Amino acid sequence: MSQPRKRLGQVAACAPLGALYGACVNNLFDKVEFGACQKQFEAFKKCLQQHRRG
Repeated sequence: MSQPRKRLGQVAACAPLGALYGACVNNLFDKVEFGACQKQFEAFKKCLQQHRRG
């Protein structure tokens, strides 16, 4: 399996957290403020970083 394909499979585990972050931003789209979805973003970011390292 190619390296990019392998990496994509690893980070796919973070899709649910990405969806939660996206939903938060979408729900606040017209009134979003800095840090409004920070909790969801941090969880998504942490997941990506953990899975990127393998």
